[in-house]
Amino acid sequence: MAQPYYAPTSGQPYYNAGQSQGQPVALGQPYPAPPPGQPSMADKPIPQWQPSVGDQTAYTGTDRPAEYVDENASAAAPTAPPLDPSMLPKFHGYGTMEPTDNSTPVPPPPPSYDTCTDQDQPMDFMKLADLGEENARQALLDYVSQQSCYGSSAVKNMNITSIQPISCAQYILETFAEERKTKWTVVPYRGGVVDGSHNGQPPGVWDIPCIPKAMFKDEVTLYEIPHTATLTGCNMCGNCGFNRCNKCCGGGQVRCSACQGRGCRMGDDRCIHCHGMGHKRCYQCSGDGRTRCLLCQGFCSLKYFIELSVEFKTHRDDHIVEGAASHVSTDILRKARMEVIFSQEASRVLFHDCVQRDRSAEM
Repeated sequence: MAQPYYAPTSGQPYYNAGQSQGQPVALGQPYPAPPPGQPSMADKPIPQWQPSVGDQTAYTGTDRPAEYVDENASAAAPTAPPLDPSMLPKFHGYGTMEPTDNSTPVPPPPPSYDTCTDQDQPMDFMKLADLGEENARQALLDYVSQQSCYGSSAVKNMNITSIQPISCAQYILETFAEERKTKWTVVPYRGGVVDGSHNGQPPGVWDIPCIPKAMFKDEVTLYEIPHTATLTGCNMCGNCGFNRCNKCCGGGQVRCSACQGRGCRMGDDRCIHCHGMGHKRCYQCSGDGRTRCLLCQGFCSLKYFIELSVEFKTHRDDHIVEGAASHVSTDILRKARMEVIFSQEASRVLFHDCVQRDRSAEM
């Protein structure tokens, strides 16, 4: 059974508004184990920071403005420097990934070079019925019905003397491939067991079993690689769960844009937007002066882990075999209704026909 880390609740963060409670832990370091005899709190949900209710701002930072600021709807959201990569553990077989890197494709292991066990399957082609006079006439009537200025009387009354069929075959090769990518992912830590490196080395990228739901159906599945999780404090809010509101700069109130802070408009008429006060409550923080941290969602802690993305994708290519292709455009032939005369599915498809084998190798 996995041994969890000891995770303090949001009421006991690493740092709380500049005042430490207990022994502070540096950002990026895992939470310490619980003291002897004290139960772990990892299985308990962590409370989420909630703003206060009222007209008085609760933000007490030194960067709070002395006067009301203008209402700024396009103010930039708070940002923070990325986490130092050296604070995340390194795992054998996963290279030197950093938290800001995109997904990195991982090449599959080399093949075993064993002899192919697929047997040479017989290629039985379905025999198509000959195109008779009635079928030919019906095909012409279907074509005429799709044209706006064509009449059908000529087709109905014409005398068909001979039919010269021209065969056409479309060879379609579908390859079902699998690609695996890895990257560091961060999510708010809401409590629960953390499967970290203390449980052992993580498995290799291609050692994790993943079976597609259906063959030749595109799908993407995300996994948390076992034993790669680690807990850190939130580097955006300093482990307190909130940031200063970027709209009111922490004041909770903003200068009324309708009356420019005067409290009246058009002479002595009281401004109806701010009720004559010249300022109004910030709509983003509801007067609190603080907003919930976008990174940790108010839980103060972050969980980093290596995410595995497994993508199954069907690569499709085709080839029009000589025949009608010399008389009709290949684009038209691809849109035509065709019947399947042969189908084969195996880890490797084998061909007796040299043209098909060479074309398959090219695709």
